Amino acid sequence: MPVPLNLDAAPGVDGFAIQVYAVNRRHLKAQPIQDGTLDVLMYDGLVKDLRRDNQSFRHVWSFAADELKRFAFDTAIGVSYRLTLNWGTDKPRDDKITLIVRYRPSQGASIYSAPSSIAIPGP
Repeated sequence: MPVPLNLDAAPGVDGFAIQVYAVNRRHLKAQPIQDGTLDVLMYDGLVKDLRRDNQSFRHVWSFAADELKRFAFDTAIGVSYRLTLNWGTDKPRDDKITLIVRYRPSQGASIYSAPSSIAIPGP
């Protein structure tokens, strides 16, 4: 579950923390990401199904597999990536945002997480 954060001295939320686990049906535990790119997509408001909503993202953060190593932690359920992300000038236009994580392997189709929405409290 993403958590909204105030990352500077100015009042108000300007980012969030998120924990990502790379899971699949072949392994019991979350696995490290060895190749490709992990993207965190931020959308304004509530997004239930991007295939129907066809909404473009407000901000995207991208991490190559090598970059992710510094965010990796071993947990009881496998490798976790703990990311603290600041949206900079792409402040949400709504009081809610939806986050979707996309994994783009070096070969094959992209894999998307389920949408996760959080409220953004005012200053």
